Amino acid sequence: MTRYKNLTTKELIEAAYKEQNDDDFWEMIVDLHCRGSDTELHASLDLIKSDDPISRQIGAQIISQLDPGKQTYHEQAIKALIPLLEDKNEDVIEVAAFGLGHRQDKRNISHLLKVVDHPNANIRHGVVMGLSRIEDPAAISGLIKLSADSDYDTRNWATFGLGSQCDMDTPEIRKALRERLSDEDPEIRGEALIGLAKRKDSQVKQAIIKELTSEFLGSLAIEAAGVLADPDFIPLLEELKRVEKDNLPKSMLRDIEEALESCSKNP
Repeated sequence: MTRYKNLTTKELIEAAYKEQNDDDFWEMIVDLHCRGSDTELHASLDLIKSDDPISRQIGAQIISQLDPGKQTYHEQAIKALIPLLEDKNEDVIEVAAFGLGHRQDKRNISHLLKVVDHPNANIRHGVVMGLSRIEDPAAISGLIKLSADSDYDTRNWATFGLGSQCDMDTPEIRKALRERLSDEDPEIRGEALIGLAKRKDSQVKQAIIKELTSEFLGSLAIEAAGVLADPDFIPLLEELKRVEKDNLPKSMLRDIEEALESCSKNP
């Protein structure tokens, strides 16, 4: 039970509206999600109809994950969230886009793509979350576009959505991931490496070698080496382990061991 168990849904929503602390606010929203009844559904729908943009945001945040892990209110959620993508308030649009990411549905795609070029980077990031994990050519096309976005979070999550969260394999996806191999950010390069390794791309081996023999900037290149499982990576991984053994946390050393094991199994 949460610390808000003695509050009614109405009282909890009123408290969330006034709350200034993000952690406490989200704890309240999660409590409302988990209550997961028609009471919270109707309350969220009423909030979404409000003239107050903060109320609309809270309503969208509630309905997007109401009764989490289940599809209890799926139809009501997408029916309520899609129109909010045309809201006059950008914060509401952002919340709606992120909310649709919790309600993967092909019916969302065309509406999300209408704001794919929005000047607000937070909205474009929300569009990425809304399009991710939907195996559909139109959604993939949107993610490909956003994987080259100027905003770091948008570009990073779109690359992750294409590389790790998507099982489709097309020349366009590979081209987009290859372009991210030269990204200035090591995490984005790493996400691209994993996506290309997963697809056994012909260019990824040399890209992984380049990352493993350059300044160590994280474990994604190690993960990609394990995914491709090429025995040529073994000496590079062993050298990395030797050089960095006193600097890396145990979790990363385990990542190296797992990659070595994968590479050793592949003759």
